[in-house]
Amino acid sequence: MKILFLTPRLPYPPHRGDKLKIYHLLRILSRHHKITLLSFVESREEAKLVANLAGFCDRIETVIHPPLKSYAKVTFNLFGVEPFQVAYFNSKLFTEKLKHILNQNKIDIIHTHLIRMAQYTTNIPDVPRVLDLTDAISLNLERRLQITQNKFKKIAVYAEMQRMLRYETILETFERVLVCSDIDRQALLKSAPNAYLDIIHNGLDVDYFQLRQAEPEPFTILYTGNMSYLPNEDGILFFYNHIFAEIRQEIPQVHLYIVGQSPSETVKNLAKDSAVTVTGFVPDIRDYYKRAHVVICPIRFGAGTLNKVIEAMAMGVPVISTSIACAGMNVTDGENIIFADRPKEFAQAIIHLMRNPDICRRIGEAGRQLVELEHDWEKIVTKLEGIYQNIVELKNNANSQ
Repeated sequence: MKILFLTPRLPYPPHRGDKLKIYHLLRILSRHHKITLLSFVESREEAKLVANLAGFCDRIETVIHPPLKSYAKVTFNLFGVEPFQVAYFNSKLFTEKLKHILNQNKIDIIHTHLIRMAQYTTNIPDVPRVLDLTDAISLNLERRLQITQNKFKKIAVYAEMQRMLRYETILETFERVLVCSDIDRQALLKSAPNAYLDIIHNGLDVDYFQLRQAEPEPFTILYTGNMSYLPNEDGILFFYNHIFAEIRQEIPQVHLYIVGQSPSETVKNLAKDSAVTVTGFVPDIRDYYKRAHVVICPIRFGAGTLNKVIEAMAMGVPVISTSIACAGMNVTDGENIIFADRPKEFAQAIIHLMRNPDICRRIGEAGRQLVELEHDWEKIVTKLEGIYQNIVELKNNANSQ
């Protein structure tokens, strides 16, 4: 097949969830299909990174979309009806490049990544289209609204949520819509009851994230993630302010590692505590999973499935998580993960695991088995190819009648 990918961010380097997913889809699909990539980039310097994707794509086109220009569009849309993230990625040049690609090439299927890009492919009737949402943004905003205390922020989140709920009807114009969990699917069906939604799990390179062999450092807690993503920052601040102290009372030698790019000053300041290390970006996250006694995921809002949970489980590290963070995974509390949604439960779960190495080992190994079974990118891409084939055949049959 000839597949056209549209992405709001260049899928390189593959260091964050949305980039990571598309990078691996391109990597595996390119073995048997011809890929064209059309992507936004923020600068000419970022555009140079396309060379790293040349081995996966027959053609790569970029549109430079500077953040300042995008924020101006959001400001102009203050009293409009589009969600802000949709207005942010509105571009006439992107529309023109897309038309040029479609006029020059026979494309078999278009893979549009995230709802903010749906504006470009909602009105292309001649080519089968997949809209890859990953998660339900409206559900993410609904959960964020529930924990937001500031009155003005609450108004802003509510307004964006209402815009997104109305906008999600666009899902019904696509042949297929992909999400990573049934919870996200059910949330989206409320806005777009006639949409055809399939579940595609988030994946992992199981050969890269192998089961660790060495024993971890005792009493080390690891939290990972892109710290510019608001749920990640909220999660670690909530953990430090409401959970960490109880663990220290029981296990004074405990140490917390906060690992991930773009930590805010507030997160960096946690390192003033000698029991906390904030690393910022690290070149190989596996080094920290290998040393971690436990991995935590105290996420309080968001949607979809978080890569940090899958990565830790793949390496055999026991995970303590809120139930929200694992909505898209077929996990079982006490078997391959530990759920804790209240601060005291969270603290006691960590203490219990740290004092019981056999339980740590059992949960870690069961987590690895689950990832191999359900989150291997190779298996996920096989399912995705089946979806592609199905909608292409349906479109061809409809055109021949």
